[in-house]
Amino acid sequence: MRFRYCTECASPLTRRDATEYVCENGHEYWNEPHGSVCVAVLRDGQVLVARRGVEPRKGKYVLPGGFVEFDETPYEAARRELREETGLAVTDLDLLEVHTIHYRRNEASLSIVSSFSTTSLILIPRLSLNCDWRSVATSVGLGR
Repeated sequence: MRFRYCTECASPLTRRDATEYVCENGHEYWNEPHGSVCVAVLRDGQVLVARRGVEPRKGKYVLPGGFVEFDETPYEAARRELREETGLAVTDLDLLEVHTIHYRRNEASLSIVSSFSTTSLILIPRLSLNCDWRSVATSVGLGR
């Protein structure tokens, strides 16, 4: 996202660095990463992927996930996103990785990646038509 005007006084903003902006009246604004989550569902050497329905990377396969809402923990967000995108409900999640994703001009997400094996599923309903199982070995660079 490109920031042009101060949200407090509407003066033009000047970019100090990759995340900090300031207006002529000294109001500061930080364009910090948004919290996001995704889940690597693992089964017999395969990972569950979902096809993106919106930009960025529309049509590409990615790990199921999305943004953390204000009133939830990353684990709650991961469970919610997985349920919304695949229909799967899980009990236990393991932290796999935390990294930054640059997904639009001057926008980033601090992505918290969790994993679980299918042995911890509560139920396995019919998966969304936008989901597929892919070999873990060939899924490196997913969504690029």
